[in-house]
Amino acid sequence: MNEQTMPLGTVLVVDDNSHNLSVISECLDANDFEVLIAKSGESALEKVTYARPDIILLDVMMPGISGFETCQQLKRNPKTANIPIIFMTALTDTESKVRAFQLGAADYVTKPFQEAEIIARVKTHLRLHQALKKVQITNNILEEKIHQQTLAEEQLRATLAELKTTQSKLIQAEKLSSLGKMVAGIAHEMNNPLTFIEGNLAPMEEYVQQLAKAIEIYRTNPLIPSEYAQEQLNSLDLDFILKDIPNVLRSMKTGTTRLEAIIQELRNFSHLDQATEKIIDIHEAIDHTLIMVNHRLQASPSRAAIQLHKNYHLPLSQVKCYPQLLNQAIFQLMLNAIDAIDAKVNSAQELSAPEITITTQQQENCLLISISDNGIGIAPENYGHIFDPFFTTKPIGQGVGLGLSNAYQTIQRHHGQLHCQSTLHQGSTFDIILPLKHQG
Repeated sequence: MNEQTMPLGTVLVVDDNSHNLSVISECLDANDFEVLIAKSGESALEKVTYARPDIILLDVMMPGISGFETCQQLKRNPKTANIPIIFMTALTDTESKVRAFQLGAADYVTKPFQEAEIIARVKTHLRLHQALKKVQITNNILEEKIHQQTLAEEQLRATLAELKTTQSKLIQAEKLSSLGKMVAGIAHEMNNPLTFIEGNLAPMEEYVQQLAKAIEIYRTNPLIPSEYAQEQLNSLDLDFILKDIPNVLRSMKTGTTRLEAIIQELRNFSHLDQATEKIIDIHEAIDHTLIMVNHRLQASPSRAAIQLHKNYHLPLSQVKCYPQLLNQAIFQLMLNAIDAIDAKVNSAQELSAPEITITTQQQENCLLISISDNGIGIAPENYGHIFDPFFTTKPIGQGVGLGLSNAYQTIQRHHGQLHCQSTLHQGSTFDIILPLKHQG
């Protein structure tokens, strides 16, 4: 072999015949193979442990360990099991050939040797062996990648499960936040009628006591009251009491009627049959929702009361929808409009007349509900994210960014669309578009 030529591979030749070793070695060397030699099976087993040849030419008939036994031991060892073995034998019986292949031989050549045949077989099996090694390396790489991908998928599934759990908690927190705002509105609305009732309880109690006293006087003086009894009756001012009692009862009745109306509004707002579509009056639904935010529209130390304008232009206001979900979507959009106005005031921008306008109209085969405000508006860099889950520009602790996202998903569930038009520092308009073709 030329010293400057890279060897095609390393061949271990095992034969107890020195002449055979010499002939085969010269032949292989002339064809650019690196040659190692061993004169016995024992020597071959020892040499293989450190030399690691690419292919082995192994004589069958040798003293000591035969070629068959040597092959068997090589194939049992995981470190040498994949080395191709070509038997060299003078045996021509079929049984010997079959045994060779059963032991794991790759091929065999018969003596006397044909140099061209040996070189051809060695090159062929060497190429196959090298190709197999490349395949094994590729398989190992693929197995490692599959293992890493499996780990990544497991981690992804764990992360996804954690995210779903976190999302559920955040959605629940958002629902509780909305519920808190709604309860605050209900409490505010109930406060006035309760004040009516509480304010009249004391006078009514006094009137009842006075009447009870008068009844007692008449009971003890059943026919003609004495002069003392008459003076006591006159001091009770029964005429005023009898005249004022209807007024007190009417005021209390007004309070109880208002409470009944608020409770009914709450029932209308929070339909329990959210999974069932129903035909409702959209204007009534909007009005029910406005009751829940009325307290937020009132004047505060930092701003004037928010003026609410309702422009209802629908010829037919009956809509088939999921009532609770649609009410909550409108509720979220109203809260968003109020928050935008408060944000504008808190940023020290002038806003002498805060306003929210709700408009309904029919456009071709669609129902349009528009909610407009003259609040702070939306910054251009945030415009594309307002419906993204958990996106919020509010300070930490003032929302988790699910209000508009939930409203968007609700409108999509109704086969509709939710769009926004906004100008920074001037205000925003949110349009709910519901297709009438889905209305029953």
